[in-house]
Amino acid sequence: MLAVPAAVYVLSYIYLAFYHGKWWLWNTVVHEGGTLTLLETTLYASHFLGHVPSLTIIAFIFAVWHSTFAEDAVSNRKARLGWSAAAGALLAVSLLGSLWHFGATDTWAFILQGKQSVSRNESGGSFLLHLPSTLSLFVLTPLFILAAKWMTHRKVVWRPRITGKLLYAFGVTMALAVFFTNDARLVFHALTDPRYLAHSVRELATFPLTFFPIPAAFWLATEFPADAQLPAAVRRLVLGLLGLALPLLAYQTILPLQAGLQTLAQQPAFASDSLPIPYLLASHYFEHVLDTVYFTLVCFALIPPQKLSSQRHIASSKS
Repeated sequence: MLAVPAAVYVLSYIYLAFYHGKWWLWNTVVHEGGTLTLLETTLYASHFLGHVPSLTIIAFIFAVWHSTFAEDAVSNRKARLGWSAAAGALLAVSLLGSLWHFGATDTWAFILQGKQSVSRNESGGSFLLHLPSTLSLFVLTPLFILAAKWMTHRKVVWRPRITGKLLYAFGVTMALAVFFTNDARLVFHALTDPRYLAHSVRELATFPLTFFPIPAAFWLATEFPADAQLPAAVRRLVLGLLGLALPLLAYQTILPLQAGLQTLAQQPAFASDSLPIPYLLASHYFEHVLDTVYFTLVCFALIPPQKLSSQRHIASSKS
């Protein structure tokens, strides 16, 4: 599973290299905003800091759904504090780096949710821009986890009481959306506007390929192999989730296509025409490197990866 994000970044770099006609890209402007080099895009600290509220909620969603389908993990308070400290250190270093390189105005605009991109200032900032994808992940995340368990032949249990915590996450998400915008109409606008929905689709093409596989790989490595079919309740849940996911994805895809992706995407000076979709994805993966690290640290703060015990290793080997 760790090979998935690695492959995504290698292939993205190769694609960008062919597009720009050079192999050394770190000092080449690649960001769709037309101002940031690949190195600046990868270490886009102010942009990352604006994503922290959304990333924290998504990490919680991911951890809750994982716990719903897994055996109860051994609580390790010391490990949780260690991973939490690492996440805090990343935030502190990113803040200092952002103030130094991107400046105080850009940094605080992102943190205070008043900025969405290099050139776009909007009330609600990054949190509102990511609202459609964040809400979509309440439905899509369990499908990823179950697919990962199926591919790695891991046991699936059913602990529905844990999913009740998702109600808190949903409430916090909507409350923050209204708080950051101070206008419920803007929240509705974010859920219906083609630009927001197009961005959501790109986020949903990013999380399962670069974010989710990393904590999932460490969590699944210490789980028991599958010894039975999926519980009947989980099979029913999958059908219900698919019934929600398919129209949800169709809605978020069709509206931007009808509006015209060329009218929604930015056109930097280095592009003679509108950027193709593969380019928008490839550069976007690098834009979320710091986000991926933070997401992983928060996931581990919630569920620290366990050491592979000898009993589990023997059980896995016998299977």
